[in-house]
Amino acid sequence: TFNNSKFLFTESTATYEGGDYNYGYHVRLTTQTAGGKEIGAYLIFFEEEPEGCDDPATTSITLPAREYLVTQPLYNNYTGVGTVSPSTSYGVNSYFFATENGEYIESEYLYLCETGGFEANKDNWKYDFAKITVEYDAATRNYKISGNVPCYTTEMQDGWEVEKEAGYYEFSYEGPLSFKNNWREYNKFYY
Repeated sequence: TFNNSKFLFTESTATYEGGDYNYGYHVRLTTQTAGGKEIGAYLIFFEEEPEGCDDPATTSITLPAREYLVTQPLYNNYTGVGTVSPSTSYGVNSYFFATENGEYIESEYLYLCETGGFEANKDNWKYDFAKITVEYDAATRNYKISGNVPCYTTEMQDGWEVEKEAGYYEFSYEGPLSFKNNWREYNKFYY
C-alpha cells in the first residue's frame, strides 16, 4: 500500500518531449517489491526549451537542477517554466502508481495535487506550494530527484467520481538518468 510510506526508487527512464509537447521532461521512476509488485512515479517537469534540441544530432538533453513547484503554470508567471504538472493540467498528469504482474492497481493510482496559488487567495489555498528538487552532478551525470507532495485518489460515490485526499508522499531517486531527445517539429504529425 502507498499509505504513509516513503519511496526510494531504484530504476528510471526519461525523455525530453519538445516542440509540440511544451518542453516537458518526462521521468518514470520505479522500484520492485515482493510478489511481482512495482511501485512507481511518473513526473512531468516543464522548462525552457534547451538550446540545440531541434538538431537531430542532439540525442540527449539535461534537465536543469532547481526546485520545481507542483502547480499549474499560470501560478508561475503564466509559463510552465519551473513547474511539475499536477493532475489538472489538461490531461497531462504526474502521478504515483503501483502494478502487480504488469497490471495497474486502480486503488493505488494517485494524482499529484495542484498546490499553492495567487498570494491574494492564500486563505483559500488547500495546500501550500509543494516542491520537487532536482540536483545534478555534471561530472558523474547522476541525478537526485526528491520531494514531499500531496496526492489524491478518486472513487465513485452515488454515481459520481469524487476526489479523496491521499496524504503526502515522500520519495527520492539517486543515480544515472539520461533524457532521450524526442523533439517534435511544431504542427507536424508523427505516427
